Amino acid sequence: MEISKSFQEILSQPVYAKSSLSVLTLKGSDARDFLQRIVTVDMKTVQEKGHSLTNLLGIKGKIIAFFHIVLSDQGFWLLVDSAVKEVVIRTLEAYIITEDIALVEHAQWSVFQAFGEKSREVLEHTLSQTLSCSKGPQTKIPTYYLWGEEKELLIWFGAGSWMQLSESTAEDLRIFEGQPRWGQDVTGDHMPFEIPFLESFTSTTKGCYPGQETVSRLEGRGRNVAKKLFHVVVPMDSLQSLPQVLLDQDDQEVGQITSLSSHEFKSGQLGLAWIHRKAFESQVHTIKNDQIIPVEVLS
Repeated sequence: MEISKSFQEILSQPVYAKSSLSVLTLKGSDARDFLQRIVTVDMKTVQEKGHSLTNLLGIKGKIIAFFHIVLSDQGFWLLVDSAVKEVVIRTLEAYIITEDIALVEHAQWSVFQAFGEKSREVLEHTLSQTLSCSKGPQTKIPTYYLWGEEKELLIWFGAGSWMQLSESTAEDLRIFEGQPRWGQDVTGDHMPFEIPFLESFTSTTKGCYPGQETVSRLEGRGRNVAKKLFHVVVPMDSLQSLPQVLLDQDDQEVGQITSLSSHEFKSGQLGLAWIHRKAFESQVHTIKNDQIIPVEVLS
């Protein structure tokens, strides 16, 4: 998916936004082996790349949470959506038995994101040594995560040539990247192979972890899931009070729009939607005021 002119203009300068992530640390001599047994990503990959996404699954393969793992000199940073932070803490603590592991929450810390090559240039030369920074994985637009005391982050950004993005623009970037929001696009009813943004961080070759049996069965079936989270494009003149339900050619419900941005893409509005597999390859639409509105699915 190409970056639009409007995004190119935004990214022509260093830009940042506050995220909804919270900060945890996992330290101790057994931290890596512990994570290898608990999360879906192969921790050998984290060792090589330093920053990864991962899933935390229940025994039936459903997602409990997804979060960032960042390798550090002293252990691992876990950047977790605040909406599932307490669940992640409880789940990880339940698996800690006799290991040399300490899980610490940094309740007063915040995570900010910086976007684009202009931001990279500034970060390489002026980042405060008391703040942590890491480049996130697999994004069309380079995204950098910075965390520490919120007051210090705001002072540092305020002292530079940064522009703070509005919440709506930051939301547009999230949708463009296909990054799901917990409770809005993804819930505990979903599995990793249904979500392209998370699929590649689910190992099918490493040892056992909670939910691995379900993952292996789906892998053996060619990852043939019943539904998937797709990008969709809705005509720009259909924006107000757009119905979420998506229909096939026989007006049968086959999906639901979960996120819709104000970003113009292909003369339409970009969004995310769950779509049933029987409609993966077909044209879908929604109906507003008895008017049929075509919705393009980007696979």
